[in-house]
Amino acid sequence: MFKVMEEYNWDSFVVITSLYPGYETYVDYVKSFTDTSYFTWDLQDVLTFDMSADGMNDLRAGRLLQQIDAQVLLVYCSHEEAQYLFSMAAEAGLVGPGYIWIIPSLSMGNPDMPPPESFPVGLISIITDRWRMSLRKRVRDGVAIVVKGVQSFQTQRGFVPEGQSDCHNPVKPSDSNDTLFRHMLNVTWEHNDFSFNNNGYLVNPAMTIITLDRERQWDKVSLSQYADISYITGLFAKTIQKSQSTIDTH
Repeated sequence: MFKVMEEYNWDSFVVITSLYPGYETYVDYVKSFTDTSYFTWDLQDVLTFDMSADGMNDLRAGRLLQQIDAQVLLVYCSHEEAQYLFSMAAEAGLVGPGYIWIIPSLSMGNPDMPPPESFPVGLISIITDRWRMSLRKRVRDGVAIVVKGVQSFQTQRGFVPEGQSDCHNPVKPSDSNDTLFRHMLNVTWEHNDFSFNNNGYLVNPAMTIITLDRERQWDKVSLSQYADISYITGLFAKTIQKSQSTIDTH
């Protein structure tokens, strides 16, 4: 996310979050990253509010959104809350040419389903590049990770551990399980890096930039398309440069 923003000098931005679990961690990470980065960031404001449809919530959300002066907006909220947010943002005049909204996959929802009507054209999300991978391929990769881990264990220990549990019960931590699992943390399969941390998350997941195009389809955006700024201006009609000046579409 920040790599894309840095590349195109989207250095001045606002963070908008709901009260969805994890929002404090998200905000803390953004602040920590921008404070310690060599790149000069301008985090103008952090706005957190209830994103459920309600008379009082609508008034507060509208008032907060009208105070926004930035043109780049980072969002953290659920998919349902994002629909509410963009409806309110449209009323506040914050969608359309000149505004760049960036949301996580959490807010985007299922990319294979039609996006909600309130989602604006040009909306950007950054998700793992496995989003269009078939279930068959995902299962195949999962089985390969287990097999490669067992092969590594056998090479080191000289035997294959016997299964002591089933899929219907949670795995109970034990020395033997930990020993086997450690062999599954760093697996390379078909030139793909499947390195996991101790919490089971990929350490270096390959990410993909997608945007909502004018046909209201999620479209994968290559870095070369981002290098040609006319691709973005074709969606937004104009975009933002570091000087915040408006540029014409090519």
